[in-house]
Amino acid sequence: MPRVLLGQDGGDGFGHAARLAPIADALRRQGCTVRLALRAPEAARPLLEPLGLAAVQAPMVRVPARPDLAGHRTAGYVDLLAIYSFDRPGHLLGLVRAWDRLLEAFAPDLVIADFAPGLALAARGTAPVVHVGSGYTVPPAAGERLPLLRHDSDGLPEEAMLAGFNDVQRRRGRPPLASLAELLRGSAAFVTCLPLLDPYAAVRAEPALGPLRPLPAPAEGPPETGYFAYLAADYRGTATALEGLLASGRPGSVYLRNADAGTRDEWRRRGLTVHDAPQPLPVAAGQAAVVVHHGGINTTEAVLALGRPQLFLPRHAEQVLTSEAVMRREAGVRMRTGGRFLPRHLAAALADAALPSTALAARALARQAAAAGPHHGLERVVATCLELLRPRP
Repeated sequence: MPRVLLGQDGGDGFGHAARLAPIADALRRQGCTVRLALRAPEAARPLLEPLGLAAVQAPMVRVPARPDLAGHRTAGYVDLLAIYSFDRPGHLLGLVRAWDRLLEAFAPDLVIADFAPGLALAARGTAPVVHVGSGYTVPPAAGERLPLLRHDSDGLPEEAMLAGFNDVQRRRGRPPLASLAELLRGSAAFVTCLPLLDPYAAVRAEPALGPLRPLPAPAEGPPETGYFAYLAADYRGTATALEGLLASGRPGSVYLRNADAGTRDEWRRRGLTVHDAPQPLPVAAGQAAVVVHHGGINTTEAVLALGRPQLFLPRHAEQVLTSEAVMRREAGVRMRTGGRFLPRHLAAALADAALPSTALAARALARQAAAAGPHHGLERVVATCLELLRPRP
């Protein structure tokens, strides 16, 4: 049976696992032996177990502190690589060698990389590599240079990043890359998000493929509660945001990812309704007048499709860009990044997000998303993978 390794190098939350899991499940149903390598396999277990899947620990190398990047605005993919210190050959070499060991042990016939340039570099020349991800993590790579997202910020030099990657190749005794774009083209690359959420849409030759899974239908009827919040317990602004939800006086409920029982109970004592387990998003978000979250691509797409206004608390640059796409269509509101706000600021933003004009714009955006579907992203990705696995004469 063909063997397929699916892995990630960076990212947090469930977004990468949620993208790789349905691909792994579909390939397994086609007779492939699959192995998932995730940064947080235990956290992804509730997502994987219903599919009968499990994951191993993806190679992780401690990311050093980068005071030199403090205050630097991300201009493009090269800056994203620098956040993970891929511009430092010694750091990248440790990661790639860890992938080398996993590749040698599993011997895949195909590799699927979700924001995994280290894995892609390790697999280059040994197995076909298919890249999947959001628009932010799968930049257009048709040319020899990667495009910038922002021109009001000096991006880190692509030539220096490429030199670091090729230093790793030299130390491994492998052929050099002609460009970073060459690595990111792989054998195929798929942008698995709504085109309107692709930050590179204006310069991408082929529009984004669209979500891998069907999006929920627009919610029917008026909302039953004031808000639903899906936040990470380790985000520096979460406690302030929860204070703001209390200060708003609006009814609603919260799910805190990675929160322990004591933290959940403390907020319950303060007056919040806090769920112990993740809630089905189409139900929880569909019943809410506003959905409060960080701006992960999967959550944003689902809430957008439901037609509910969104209040964003971004944790990093991709979520800022995702929130901007929704805000340009007047269907959401964003708090300041980095958690630098007060409870009263969040309460005011929640009121703005609940305005009839914002709700009207959100419903219009949901109709636009529904009209663009149905999306057959999973079928296209799987068909390409099976073609790459087909024995050649």
